[in-house]
Formats: sequence, C-alpha cells, structure tokens
Amino acid sequence: MYTVNKKPKKILFIMNAPAPYWVEYSKIISKYYDCHFIFYSTCEELGRPAWWNLVLPNNMEVVIDGVLRKNNKFIDVNCNPPKN
Repeated sequence: MYTVNKKPKKILFIMNAPAPYWVEYSKIISKYYDCHFIFYSTCEELGRPAWWNLVLPNNMEVVIDGVLRKNNKFIDVNCNPPKN
C-alpha cells in the first residue's frame, strides 16, 4: 500500500522589501505551502509611502544589516562582498 506524504513543501522567499501585495500573497500561498519571507530592507529605507509600512505576519521578517538572527542560526543575505 502506498502512503502519501502530507507534509507541506517549504518555500523561502528572499526579497528587497515588504509590500502590501506580498502580505496578501503570503496569506494565499500559506494555505498550500510552509513558506517564509525574508526582506533585506524596509520600505522606509527605499523611500516608499508610509502606508506600505505594515505589521508583518509571523512568516515574514526584515533582516538587519543583511543578517537574520533566529534560533541561534544565521543567514547572511548581504550580496556585497567586503572591500579590501
């Protein structure tokens, strides 16, 4: 007899800044997948309108200085190599 794996697939999105449409997209896609969104800047840093500043759901977060610190694990999303 065959068994079906009911564990949802995991998806990680890494993007520049949160936006209202990403929050809505996250609500929809989270019904089908275990997804997490990481943003490496804020809307304010990019000069976007104040109404773009939203309370992010639990599966979204903004990194600080290119490093996400969570559960003693580090993800470096800074794409600029250090200059010597």
